Formats: sequence, C-alpha cells, structure tokens
Amino acid sequence: MILKGLVVMIVSVMLSVSLSIASEGRENELIKGENHHIRTLDPIKPISVQAAALIHQMYDSLVSYNKDNPAKPLPNLAQRWDVNSDSTEWTFYLRKGVKFTSGNELTAKDVVYSITRGIKGDFPVYPPLKNYIDPDTGFTVVNDYTVKMNLKVGYAGFLFLLGSVGASVLDKVALEKITTDDDPIGSLHLNDNSLGSGPFLLKKWEREERVTMVKNPNYWGIKAGYHRVPIYQTFISLNVKEPTVQKMMLERGDIDFTIELTKDIVDDYARKQEKDVKIIKYNRYVGTSILMNPKHPPFADPSVRNAVRHAIDYDTIIKELLSAVRMDRPIFKPMVGTDDSILYNYDLAKAKSYMAASKFPNGFDFTIFIGTGIGLGADWETLALKLQSDLSKIGINMKIEQYEWSVMDEKLFSGSYNAQLNWFGTLWAETEGIISLAARSEGIILKDNGYSNAEVDRLADLAVQESDTGKRFELLMKINRIFAKNGPNAFIAQELSNFVCRKDIHGFDGNPDSALQDYAVLYRRR
Repeated sequence: MILKGLVVMIVSVMLSVSLSIASEGRENELIKGENHHIRTLDPIKPISVQAAALIHQMYDSLVSYNKDNPAKPLPNLAQRWDVNSDSTEWTFYLRKGVKFTSGNELTAKDVVYSITRGIKGDFPVYPPLKNYIDPDTGFTVVNDYTVKMNLKVGYAGFLFLLGSVGASVLDKVALEKITTDDDPIGSLHLNDNSLGSGPFLLKKWEREERVTMVKNPNYWGIKAGYHRVPIYQTFISLNVKEPTVQKMMLERGDIDFTIELTKDIVDDYARKQEKDVKIIKYNRYVGTSILMNPKHPPFADPSVRNAVRHAIDYDTIIKELLSAVRMDRPIFKPMVGTDDSILYNYDLAKAKSYMAASKFPNGFDFTIFIGTGIGLGADWETLALKLQSDLSKIGINMKIEQYEWSVMDEKLFSGSYNAQLNWFGTLWAETEGIISLAARSEGIILKDNGYSNAEVDRLADLAVQESDTGKRFELLMKINRIFAKNGPNAFIAQELSNFVCRKDIHGFDGNPDSALQDYAVLYRRR
C-alpha cells in the first residue's frame, strides 16, 4: 500500500510538472490536435474540411460567411457590391491597400486570375462556378479595384460561392513567376508556400506530422482593425491520429484544442467537470450517411434503398454512439431548404415490407467501405457494427472493409463500391453547394454513382435562379422529399460538434462551416 501510494504521488507530481512545462513559453502559439486528412494546400483542390480550414487561415475571399445570419454574406476583400435585378451582373468594389505576403498589392486582376484558375482547373471539389460564368468572357476589370462578373444565368446565391475557400484570391504576379511545365498552375508550389493575403502564412508542412503557420506581417486587417487579426505568432496543426492520445495531450497542455474527441470522452469530461478542460457545443456542417451505389445490384432497386433507410435505429445511434442530431436530407441546418420535419424514420415493419416488395425478398450480402479514425464522435467501425446489426434484422448481411480516406476518396470518385459509410460536408456554405455536391446527377458524388434524377436536376436549376426565399425553400424541400423516397443515401445524422480546449483558450467563433472557422480569433488568457 505504501509503494502504491508513492507511485500515485510520483505520477501526480510528474503530471503537474508536465502541465506547467507544456504551457510555459507557449504564450505566442496555439496548437490544434487532429487526425490529418491533408493532401494539398492549394485553395482550389482541398478534399478534406481539415485542409480547407488551414487554407482559410492563409487566404481571403471576396466575401465572408455570416454565421449569425447565413443569408447575408459579409464584406471581406470586397467592401461592397452591386447586383442587377435578375442576378446576372455582379460588380465588386475591392479594398485598397491589401497586400499579399510577397508585398504585391491585391487588385482586380488577381481576383479574375484566381477564379479563372479554379474554373479551368475543374477539380472535383471546386465550387460550381463554371455553371454560371464563362472564364474567358465573364469578367471585366473596370479598374484596379473594381471587377464586374456577368453570369450565363441568374444566380441569387452567387455570393456564397465567392465566399468559399475555393474562391480564395491568390497572388497572380508571384504565382506566374514560379509555374513550370511540370507544375503549370503552381499547385505543387502552393503545397509548401502560401501566396495569399490572410492573417497567416505557411511556414512549413511536414507531411504526416504538422502544418506550421506564422502571423502575416503584411496582413491588411492589422491597419483596418479587422476582427481576424491574431494576437499570437504561430499556429500549428499537429497530426494526432487517436482521440485517446489527443485527450492525453490536451490534459498535459501539449495541444490547446481539438474537435475530434469521441462522444464517450466528452461525456466523461462533462461528468467529471474536468478543471483544466472546457467544452463548447455547436452544430457543424458535417454529416454521415450510407451511400448506396445503384450501379451495383441490389441497390438499383428503390425498394431496397427504402428498406435500408427504415431499418436504421437512428435514435439509439444518436443517443448512445454519436455526438449528433438527426439528419434525413442532403441539406444541413440552418441552411435554406431544411426544417424540423422528419422525412423518414426507423420503422422495422415498414423496412420488412419494402424488402418483401423488392427483387431480394430473402435478403442479400454486400460489402460496405468505411474510413479510419472517428466521425461525429465515434470511430467508424463502431457505427458500422451497429448498422450491421440493424440491417441483419431484415435479412441484409453487411460485410465491412476499412481503408484510409485517400483510398475511400478514389473509390468514391470512380464509383467502384457497393456502398460507403462516409462523412460529407460542404466546401462552400450554401445550399446550391450541397445540391451540386450530393444531389445533382452530374454532381461530385453522384456523377459515377449510377443514380440520376431529371426532376431533381430541374428543381435545382429553378432553385438557383429563385431570389424569393420562400419559393426557393419549397423547391429545395421537393428535392429533399425525392431523396427521402428515391435517393441513394440513407442519411443518418448531422454533427453536434464539441470544441474541446484548455480553459485558458477563448474566442472560438462557433462557425458551423468548419472550413471557414477562424483560428486567428482565438487567444490565450489565464
């Protein structure tokens, strides 16, 4: 007993010392712990929300997302703008005196160059700007600080696309100087160098280890008194794959915050009221679903897809496994096009009825692909095992195969899967972005999925051009209802996220779009 007590005392002293050492000398840096899914730092190419969030710290776009009123974007590089009556002509008036990290001044030519680069690059996650503007004829540089954009069709939500990470403005002069035949758009260069005007600049990306950014001394927001001015010098995104290790490092003070802790860890913190750690809950534009591929029988049968939707015990999953709220459509709350109604729910009798009416009344076997790490507060395997149990009750035998997310992405974009249990988000915080991503026949997710619906495409086209919010809501709700009965997804939940940080970290903005969260506004105060 004496020896045991001595060991406990020594461990306690060591932990106390480590806490003080970890925090000492770190007043000018903040460290985020996260399981890296970073494959590029080029603003027009990020696949993961993590990469997009890091890019957001280094670049600016014309407008900013307004988390307090999502329907009204805020000025950023554009101080103001005009739009004509049918939303086909947009004129943006830029801030004067904005400098890139190179010292070059930002002008209208940089805006045109950056958006044109993105449209012509045509990467899968780039905002669907090509649907609305011709990169060769749609731009007019009126003067150094005024740019006019003429759209092919009217789009009332055009501003939202211009506020995305993909529409960040880059330094045209600096980037054109370093392009080569092997790197014609400078994308490889942008993995290790930032050419933006944001509050931070990239110091170093050490693959699989960390991304280090430092305060941008040329940041225009310093003189303008803008809210994104950091009061610390260095931000680090540290690759910490396991939530349990993130927890340990957070308690030691080795990292300052994370948003990836599992539900059981967060619940344990809440019960114990951990003195050195605090939790801030917020809704996030991240969801999870089973994506069924109609190219692979039996998911070509709509009755089978409906059987799956009604066989999932959503309430138990949300209550016991996930940190989440119910989601049964492709659009996140509180975006236009969603409400509190339930379009489908757990109903085992109805699920069995759909199976009986299908071409597979006796059930079938299939393989579902899942990723690594955690999603919405639980590791993917735990959620998959629960779904496996639910589907077995209607005769469906679900086999599970797990892959790294880079492999999952390849399988998704090539359509080479039976089904995936995946997370999905938005790289542009607007309903059209979600519809383009997850609902249109030629959208990013469904293009090679085998699912198409002409009525969804027609309604989406109408919604894009509808400036009346009420009418737009009705159009989008029709899309939701089609997806609830005919679509390829069994949508499960939207994340109720947990920003978990040291008690001395303040200023979290609670932006539901994780790609647009501002780390620059965080600060340390003991």
